Amino acid sequence: KSGDVIPVKILGTIALIDEGETDWKVITIDTRDELAAQMNNIGDVEKLLPGLLRATVEWFKIYKIPDGKPANKFAFNGEAKDREFAEKVVEETHQFWQEMMENKAGEHQLDLKNITLANSFTINDEQAKQYLETRPASDTVEAVPIADQVAIDKWHHVKLI
Repeated sequence: KSGDVIPVKILGTIALIDEGETDWKVITIDTRDELAAQMNNIGDVEKLLPGLLRATVEWFKIYKIPDGKPANKFAFNGEAKDREFAEKVVEETHQFWQEMMENKAGEHQLDLKNITLANSFTINDEQAKQYLETRPASDTVEAVPIADQVAIDKWHHVKLI
């Protein structure tokens, strides 16, 4: 379910360019999936699931069009990069995260309070409880009005040129 941490095997990556910045999409497989033993690199995805990568790139290309935004662009002509490349991307972005959490990354607008990371924005258990008490409850979600539900469920057909 949403928020769960699952064990995955990295197979490759796609480099989406989102509003001028690289937005890496890491292609993985759940290690408990029946195909996991047969998938070790991005080429295995096309071999075992023909068309899936092309459809994935297509979806990332067009998913913002219904909101009036242009089609997304990709680095490397939309070609997926292999596992070795993807693992380097993950390592590099992990370094960026570590620098941010150690406050070496300069100013940011994220709330980085935590109870587990030393040399970070660590707060104690009592401070964490007080902090959580000031936050709105997550179970106070309001029902979506019918008019909005219709807009949410609207289908959009996009013709690619």
